[in-house]
Amino acid sequence: MKIHISLIGAQAIPVFLCIKESNADKIYLLHSAKTKKQAEIISKLFNKKETAQVIVNPIDYFDIENKISNILLEHENDNVSIDITGGTKIMSIVAYSFIEKCESVKYVNQNNQIFDFKTKEKKDIKIDINIPVFFELNGFPLKSYKNINDYSNEKLNGYKKVRELISFAKGEFYKLIKELSRYPDKINFTTKRGSSYKYNKEQGCVEIKLINRNKSLKKKFEFEGVHKYIINTFWFEFEVAQILLKNKEIKEIYHNVVVPYSTGEDKNEIDLVVNTGQKLLFVECKTQVNDIKDIDKFRNVVKNYGGLGAKSILITDAKVNNRVKEKCSDNNILLFSLEDARNNSFMTTEQILNNILKTELLTTNPI
Repeated sequence: MKIHISLIGAQAIPVFLCIKESNADKIYLLHSAKTKKQAEIISKLFNKKETAQVIVNPIDYFDIENKISNILLEHENDNVSIDITGGTKIMSIVAYSFIEKCESVKYVNQNNQIFDFKTKEKKDIKIDINIPVFFELNGFPLKSYKNINDYSNEKLNGYKKVRELISFAKGEFYKLIKELSRYPDKINFTTKRGSSYKYNKEQGCVEIKLINRNKSLKKKFEFEGVHKYIINTFWFEFEVAQILLKNKEIKEIYHNVVVPYSTGEDKNEIDLVVNTGQKLLFVECKTQVNDIKDIDKFRNVVKNYGGLGAKSILITDAKVNNRVKEKCSDNNILLFSLEDARNNSFMTTEQILNNILKTELLTTNPI
């Protein structure tokens, strides 16, 4: 019989992965009063296996030692493994002291590599986690989201029409968008030059006409949620998602992810959440950065919902100033400008972004 003992701390994802990798018949979750919630979440996700929650005093050496001794005594003829990734330092030290009585003592790092102190072997954990489970393990079940692949091709490729408009008369396009963003209830607007934005609620369509040097260009968008698609720059988020999907390491992308408060109120929406199977990448999409405080908000979202191993990137359409660059660097947020990438004559935008992510996803976050 295979027995697995896990020390439970604030981060549940590495513990979950180690349990999955152990393929144990029975799991013991050693937790404190403060980490009881994490133990309950993990136990729920392994409802097909036999799990036991064991409360310990996380700073009492002898209490921890006694609880582990009792488990080993009960399973003295079984194959026992211990994961020392979680818990307090004292919990890890006590658990490690039982190395001679266990088949293995393991540790999982942020890159989902598992090290066995008994055999001195390290290997990658080849176990994929989907996005809802990631968030549940972090204690924040998702309220709503949309898999990017569930959108129609018309929506996913609508950004191409927007790009044509921007190329034709960038200033006029953003005059329309700025005005309508300031006044959310406004559905029609015409600039002094005669460029116009018209939203027909009944028909569910938007018609944009731009005038540039006495020439005009019209584009019509017809699909559900079209007004929000244009004004809230969903078109740009879809363009970014299409670029990211060309990376073979990416398993899934969720759009417009909402996590509720425990009281039921909505928290911040996340533009895109990218899953590589073992790690999450939070993506904030902005055509340009108008408020430097948005970077602080994004940092807090990643910190609260992503766990220690999650990565983050701010992707902009326009170039950014040095203040934005410094703010992102200070907050450990990657920064990528599509305008800068388009000006590169040696590589495509997709190649540049994927090269950056390939390196970053293997880099351990500072603790």
